Amino acid sequence: MTQPPQPVILQNLSIPRPSSGNLAALAEKDRPIAVFSDFDGTIFFQDTGHVLFDKFGCGPEQRERLDKSIGKTMSFRAASEELWGSLNVTLPEAIAELKKKLTIDPDFYTFFEYLQTHDIPFTVISAGMKPLLRAALDEFLGKEKSAKIKIVSNDGEISEDGTVWKPIWRHDSELGHDKARSVQEFRDSVEGVQPKVVFLGDGVSDLAAASQADILFARRGLALEEYCIENMIPYIPYNRFKEIIVDVKKLVKGNKYHDPEAKEAARRAKIAQLTGLSPLTAATGDKPPSKGFSLGAASSDEEDEDEDSDVEAAAKPPAPQSPPHSPPLKPVLDERPGLDRKHSTGTVPVPAGKPAGKLAPFEEDDA
Repeated sequence: MTQPPQPVILQNLSIPRPSSGNLAALAEKDRPIAVFSDFDGTIFFQDTGHVLFDKFGCGPEQRERLDKSIGKTMSFRAASEELWGSLNVTLPEAIAELKKKLTIDPDFYTFFEYLQTHDIPFTVISAGMKPLLRAALDEFLGKEKSAKIKIVSNDGEISEDGTVWKPIWRHDSELGHDKARSVQEFRDSVEGVQPKVVFLGDGVSDLAAASQADILFARRGLALEEYCIENMIPYIPYNRFKEIIVDVKKLVKGNKYHDPEAKEAARRAKIAQLTGLSPLTAATGDKPPSKGFSLGAASSDEEDEDEDSDVEAAAKPPAPQSPPHSPPLKPVLDERPGLDRKHSTGTVPVPAGKPAGKLAPFEEDDA
C-alpha cells in the first residue's frame, strides 16, 4: 500500500524551497524582505465572495459544486465569472452583509505595524474584487489604517441596482489574476539586491504564488497546505498571524535592511572602512534616516549611494579650528571702600567670551 506524502514543514527558516537554487538563500542577512498576503481566508477568516454568493447569489450548494470543478472541468476564471454573475445585490448592501459576517484575524494589524516599523513592504495580493476588499479593510481597521495597505487584485463593474457584477480581470489568463505573475512583476521592478519573498495564503488561488515564494506560510487544514503536502513543497503552517510574527522576527534579526541594530552595525563598519578605525571607535555622527524597501521607492543601489554619502559625511574629520587665544589682561579698579585707588595696580584675567562684571548665560539641558 502506497504511503501518503508526508508534509515538509519548515522548522528551520534557513531551509529553502527545493527550487531556490541556493541552499543558504534564506539564511542571508544582506537581502531585504518583502511580504505578500492573500486576503480571503488569510487576513479575514471568511471569504468575501462566499459570504455574498451564499446570501445573494447561487447559494452554498451551487457554490461548492463550482468550487470543486475548478481545475477539473472548469478554470478558476470561468467558475468565478459564473459565481459573481449570480449576484443580485447593491454594493452598499453587500458591504453591510460583509460587516456582519466577516471576522478579521485579531493579530493582523499588529503584524502589519511590525512590518512598517521595520521597513518591510507589505502587499495584499488577491483573486477577489478590489471594491469589496477595500471596503472590508475600511470597516474593520478604519480608513486611515486601511489606506496604508496596498491591494493588488481584480477590479469589478457593479451596476447601481446590483443586478450586474462583472469582474475586471487583472490578467488575461485562466486564473484571472495570476498571483505568480504579480510577484514576478514586483521582482522585475526591483533594481539591485533581490528581496526575499514571503507569501501567506490558504487556498486554491494561492497555488501559483507558492511557486514564487522563498518562504511560504500556509493556513492549517486548507487547500494550500494540502497542495504543499501532495507536491512536497516546504511550507510553514499557521493558524493566526501571531504565529507568523514570531517567525518573521527570526528573519529580521541581524538583517541589515530591517534590524535597527544590524543597520547601525553596518553603518559603523562603513565608517571604520573609510577612516581606518575599528567599528567600536569609529565616529558615528547623527544616525541617517531609515530607508524603506518598497516598490516605487529608490532602488537598493541608490539607497546604498545615499547611505555611503551619509557615512562619508560622518567619517569626515572636523575642519581645523584656530587654537584658543589667551584672554587679554584688563586693568580692573578695586572698588573696596577706603582703598587709595592711586596705588591700586592689580590686574585679573577675564575669561574669553565672559565680559568683566557679567555672569555667563545659564545653559539648559537638552533633555
